[in-house]
Formats: sequence, C-alpha cells, structure tokens
Amino acid sequence: NVVDNLGKLNTSIFQKFNYIEFINVSFAYSNSNQNIFENVNLKIKSGQIIGISGQSGVGKTTFIDIILGLLKPDDKSKVIINNLNLYDNLIDWYEKIAYIPQKISLINDTIKVNITLEDNNKNINEKQLINSIEMANLTSTINNFKEGMDTIVGDDGIKLSGGQRQRILLARAFYHKRDLIILDEGTSALDEENEVKIFNELKKIS
Repeated sequence: NVVDNLGKLNTSIFQKFNYIEFINVSFAYSNSNQNIFENVNLKIKSGQIIGISGQSGVGKTTFIDIILGLLKPDDKSKVIINNLNLYDNLIDWYEKIAYIPQKISLINDTIKVNITLEDNNKNINEKQLINSIEMANLTSTINNFKEGMDTIVGDDGIKLSGGQRQRILLARAFYHKRDLIILDEGTSALDEENEVKIFNELKKIS
C-alpha cells in the first residue's frame, strides 16, 4: 500500500529535487503499435514553471503519468531524477510530488485534516498550516465558514465548490512542501482573480 509506505518514510533518497530528465523516451500503450512519444529528450529543472499544451489525444496526460511514475516507457528509455532512475525509487519520488487533477477527491473530514492529512492537532505545524492556506488564497473562504478550519467537507468535498476543493489540494501541497507540483488543469474551477493570485504564489516559491 503506497500510503502506508509513505507514512513509514522518514528520509528520502531524493533529499532535494534538482531536475527530472527524459532521455530517448518512447512510449506506446500495450494495445497499440503506434508510439505516442518517440525519442523524447527533455530536462525540467527545479524552479521552472512550464506549461504542457496540445490538442486532445496528443499525449499530455500520458506525459504527466510518466512523470508521476504511473506509466513506464520502453526498455531503451530513461527517466532520471537527480542522476537516479525514477523507476528504481518510486516510493521516494511519491513523497516529493503533488498532483492536482481536474476531478478532486477529498476525505469526509475537516478542512484542516484534508490539508495536513493529520488528525492529531499535536502533530500539526499551525504556522505552516496558516501560511499554506494564505498561499492557496483560502483564508477568506475559511473565515466565512462558521466552523472555520474545522468545517466538514463531506464525501469527496461535496459541500465545497470546485474551486474551493482545488485550493485545498494546493494548500496541502504547500503544507507538505512538495518539490514538484503538477496541475492537470488544476485551477480550471477558479475564477481569474484566484488563479492569478495562486500562480503568483507559485512563482514566489519556485
């Protein structure tokens, strides 16, 4: 169980994320003879903010899934993190990344638990939590709730709007200080003002 394993990790082989590099990466799904990618060479460095664009079906999600370690390219391909093979160090890699998809799933618990993933208040860094909420532009939203951070979000966050759910996941990524944040249209439910503010925060921390 990946979650159990992550909970037991105290240190990571990737002490600090420096770069991810694709070296001659080719990929085809098992039911197809046609490559979606062929001999892709690309290096993404820490601190960079990049966008992935293209028409539907060109392989954007597949590309993201390879970065996440969910898909593995052919045997001649290499995906390197800090000089190490990604697929030999997947558990450590999962500890360094945050993925914010279009469809958000939340725990039927409080906003605080959904951000910190911790139900014992003694283990929560309150200053870090507040900073994360501010960075995700959630402060005024939470203040408008009678129960504040102790507001129950419901199954999959049903009691919240799409934009509020996305910002909770962003706050979670900020709280846990993930080195790489992947937004798969992860701000699509936000209004323009919130989107601009959040991207400005991403620029600051990058």
